[in-house]
Amino acid sequence: MSRMYIDVDLLPKEFVGLPNGHYGSHQFLVHVFVTACVTGQTPPNNVWDAARYLVPGLIAHESALQGGVGLEVPDFGAPRSSAIRCSART
Repeated sequence: MSRMYIDVDLLPKEFVGLPNGHYGSHQFLVHVFVTACVTGQTPPNNVWDAARYLVPGLIAHESALQGGVGLEVPDFGAPRSSAIRCSART
């Protein structure tokens, strides 16, 4: 997963330093998501990376519940070169 460095100056002044957990990352995640929607690009924090982090742990837990049997961890592939554009619903 790539690191994201976003200039704090991009945030509205009311958001700078707002204590919201996760070290204030929520505003930046929203910025990255909206930017991805507008540009059609896959964001650095995407569902493919999330699956790569989450699924092996779920499979390991299931394996432990079954006495340690080997289970296959699926490969979800790479992200698309561009994301599907988001659309506003009214």
